[in-house]
Amino acid sequence: MSNTILYFTAPYCGACEVMHPIAERVAKRNDCTFKEVRVDGGDGRKLAEALKVRAIPQIVSAQHSGEEIEYDDVVGRFIGIGKMQEIKL
Repeated sequence: MSNTILYFTAPYCGACEVMHPIAERVAKRNDCTFKEVRVDGGDGRKLAEALKVRAIPQIVSAQHSGEEIEYDDVVGRFIGIGKMQEIKL
């Protein structure tokens, strides 16, 4: 079983820039793989839709056994801006 932190972001999102380093630290703290997902098109948009991401910035924690991450693999999420101590994933 793999643990992954997915960070959903977009280049036009100022709050996303603020949260990016925090999302990376959350992944490191939880001993997870970190993956940045840009929702402004392509595969990132498709994954955001599949995982029901409706707002950014958003940090999604997933436990998965295969290459693809599906909605049922999601075990936690944090939406918006917050301090690292507030993010319990």
